[in-house]
Amino acid sequence: MTQRLAVLLLTSFVLFACSGEPSNDSGKQTRKGKDRGTATMTIGGSQWTAERAKAKHTGGKLTISASNMDMTDGKVKRQELQLAIADFKGAGDYKTGITGSRFIGVGFDVEAAKEADKSDEAATKEVTNAVTGAKHLMLSNAEVTITAVSDTEISGSFSWQPHASTKQPAITNGTFRALVSSK
Repeated sequence: MTQRLAVLLLTSFVLFACSGEPSNDSGKQTRKGKDRGTATMTIGGSQWTAERAKAKHTGGKLTISASNMDMTDGKVKRQELQLAIADFKGAGDYKTGITGSRFIGVGFDVEAAKEADKSDEAATKEVTNAVTGAKHLMLSNAEVTITAVSDTEISGSFSWQPHASTKQPAITNGTFRALVSSK
């Protein structure tokens, strides 16, 4: 019973957190035609594109957040990029700090989770197998260039190289056009 509750809660969280919207062909993101910002990058040689990008500027700190979500064949995959600049002063070159900047990805196989309605042991195995593709990269010292700042959007580019002793993927060719958020 405990495992069934855990599966239900995890499934609910993933589905609630993954309420992404598809993009249109013009490159602007849509939610009933609404521009949601853009962000792209190459991570470990693979192209990544966000469905939305937002910027929040408070107390001298700028945070750029971008995310995407994909639902295919009962599987949900959500990824989020966050870049934090502690001493933002406008257009220019910056490095992210030790904390606050990251790339996170997680996948969840909803169909496998439905199969967890078995014994607790079988449910544990199914839930473990249902959570797939988890990735967490701390992006300390990422290079960020802010190229344009307005009351409604902030644009720029970014890249990140992992420490040589790790096997983490590099991030290159990153660009964003983030909508300024008051939230």
